[in-house]
Amino acid sequence: IRLTKDGQSDPVFGSGPEAFDVFEWHGEVFDLPKDCVPLAGSALAPLQAFRYGTRAYGLLFHLEMEPTGIDALCRECTPDLTKAGLTAHQVRTAALRHLSQLHQVADRLVAYLLDSAR
Repeated sequence: IRLTKDGQSDPVFGSGPEAFDVFEWHGEVFDLPKDCVPLAGSALAPLQAFRYGTRAYGLLFHLEMEPTGIDALCRECTPDLTKAGLTAHQVRTAALRHLSQLHQVADRLVAYLLDSAR
């Protein structure tokens, strides 16, 4: 995904890279909710992340994935893999390279939300 101009100055996403790989498992997209700020998108899904106010975030990708969760999705949702023309091995191999970076973003998001709730 690529950060928007607002995403580049966002308290959570702005401290990371302008573009990064995420774990996606979706066939749907959505429109930006009223009064929300678009933060990131991709060619296939132009709206991947948004913020409402200062303490609510919406994400169309997964920061929380672990290898066991990826394996479970691949096992339980094989029609999705077939539709995408992918194998479980391809998905797992690609995803494992990026989990550490995604977990860092998740940590920043949780820390920001906890700090702003105080």
